[in-house]
Amino acid sequence: MKRLTGTEGQLDSRKNLHARPRGGRPLHDGAPRQLRDRLGPAGPRLQATVFAWSRGTVENSDAEHASIDRGEHAEGLVADAFERTGWRVARRGPRSARLSPDLRVSRRGIVYAVQIKAGPEGRPDRLVPLFAQAVIEAGRVAGRSATPLAVVAAPRIAPCAAAQIVRFADDYAPDAALGVIDFEGLRVFKGPQLEDLNAEQVWLDVGSHPARGREQADLIRKRLLQRVIDSEA
Repeated sequence: MKRLTGTEGQLDSRKNLHARPRGGRPLHDGAPRQLRDRLGPAGPRLQATVFAWSRGTVENSDAEHASIDRGEHAEGLVADAFERTGWRVARRGPRSARLSPDLRVSRRGIVYAVQIKAGPEGRPDRLVPLFAQAVIEAGRVAGRSATPLAVVAAPRIAPCAAAQIVRFADDYAPDAALGVIDFEGLRVFKGPQLEDLNAEQVWLDVGSHPARGREQADLIRKRLLQRVIDSEA
C-alpha cells in the first residue's frame, strides 16, 4: 500500500471530508446550491454534525428492520397529529419521486415538507445528529413550494433532551421549523401555525399519582413548551 506523506496526505484527508457515509449521499459540496442557500451559514455545522455521527454508525439487518418500524410508527404519529388539527396530509407513496418528503401537509396557505427521523433512544447525542440530518433532507426535498419541517422522534424523550434539540435548532438552524415527538405523547413543534400540535407528556399514571402528575406536567410546560411559545411571540 502506498504511504501518503506531506501534501499528498493532506489532499487525501481533504477528499475524505467529502466521502459518502455508508448508504448515504455526499454531505458537503454534493448538496444542491438551492439547499446550501437555504441552510445559509449554519449549513456546514449541520452537515458536520451528520457526518461525524454517520461515521460511527454500524448497521446490521435486525437494526435496519427496527429502524424502519420506528420510522413508520413516528410517521404515523406525526400524520395523525396534523390530521387531528385540521391539516391536509399527503403521504409519500411507494411510487413517489426519490426526492419527496415523508409528508406534505397544508393548511390556510402554509405548506410544509416534513422529513422525519426516528432514533432508538431519546439521548441528545443521538437525536441532535438526526435532527441536523432531517434539516438538510427537508431543505433538499421542499423545493420552492413548501417550507422545510424537520422532525425527530424516539420511543421516549425526556424534557431536558427535547430542550437541547430546541437549543441546537435556535443556535444553528434558527429559521427551520422543527418538531420533537416521542411514542409516549410528547409533541413539541415550532413554526408558523404549528403551536396547536404541541402536547405534554405525562409518564406517571395521573390517576394513581395526581399530585406528581400535575407537578410533572407543570415542569414540562415551564421548561420546554413555554420556551417554544415565547420564541414565536
